[in-house]
Amino acid sequence: MSIDLHLHTTASDGLLTAEELVSLAVRRGVRIISITDHDSIDAIAPAERAAGSFSIEIFPGVEINTDVGESEVHILGYLFEDQELLENKLAALRRERLKRGEAMIGRLKDLGLDVPFDRVLSLTGAASLGRPHVARVMVEQGYVSTVKEAFDKYLAKGGPAYIPRVKFSPMEAIRLISAARGIPVIAHPGKIRDQSLLDELVQHDVKG
Repeated sequence: MSIDLHLHTTASDGLLTAEELVSLAVRRGVRIISITDHDSIDAIAPAERAAGSFSIEIFPGVEINTDVGESEVHILGYLFEDQELLENKLAALRRERLKRGEAMIGRLKDLGLDVPFDRVLSLTGAASLGRPHVARVMVEQGYVSTVKEAFDKYLAKGGPAYIPRVKFSPMEAIRLISAARGIPVIAHPGKIRDQSLLDELVQHDVKG
């Protein structure tokens, strides 16, 4: 059985809608998926509707971006029952993402790169705005050739247009997911080089 429990849609920084992603998974023979958009659960309901009578199961999921000092840690949440509790906090995090996006656009303008914020918003719609959205518009405007170049030259941590997020710790994310009666999991743990941090996360009731 093929399973993929870490997928993004246009509700955050993915390129496919929930419906398109479900269709692709069905064509590829994947039987269980979890859509884990950054700070958003908006794609879950349309994915469940799109699954319809297909032989595919949708696990509710989310990926919460958090920080510990200079380290960035992403916490996944699965099979949460209290979506309202989770959504209230995620909505606040998305509002902060919008403010961060505006600040990055301002920083780019100071550098002589006129990146229209309304075009960035047209890419995101009601999605969770992230640096990839800004990078795509930079490619459209001809300032860089690829999204990677936008990050390497401007948007990566330490870059001239980088704006840090409002701090939300992985421990807070774990507590939030647990309070919503979900399963907290560390995303791509291989990127976390600090073994003591991994040990601490496990002690805070992370499940995978």
